[in-house]
Amino acid sequence: MPGTSYDRAYLEACRAQVAERTTAYADLSLAAAAIKGSARTRVNGALVALEPLLFNSLVVVLDTCFARRDAGIAACPALDEVRVLAVAIVGNDAVLHDDDALPAPHDCVLGLKPGDPISLTENDFRRLATAYFDAAERGLLAA
Repeated sequence: MPGTSYDRAYLEACRAQVAERTTAYADLSLAAAAIKGSARTRVNGALVALEPLLFNSLVVVLDTCFARRDAGIAACPALDEVRVLAVAIVGNDAVLHDDDALPAPHDCVLGLKPGDPISLTENDFRRLATAYFDAAERGLLAA
């Protein structure tokens, strides 16, 4: 089980897991676009409702990928942002508390502030996941 440093195979497995889920959503969105008539309206409405639920949940998945890292190891805004978002999603009904320790606004991928609701779009999540895995690759891989 991973500890405070991780090997490349583990990082790539996490990245692949997340990519599989985002690709499934993208495929579903494309299939929905091909639907005609009133069913399209219903399907699009369901996708709009699903999007923040899915991508907020995937933030929690991201956080668990490297949850066992030491607080002092590779302090990085993208890793810290995901941790704070995941805690707020699970424990605060997806709203950032005033005391949540977000990185400085210029270091945050999403630019959310205390009090903001967390309601990620596919694009938001893809940007966050890219920054997260890039940071993990730079700071958490075993030498």
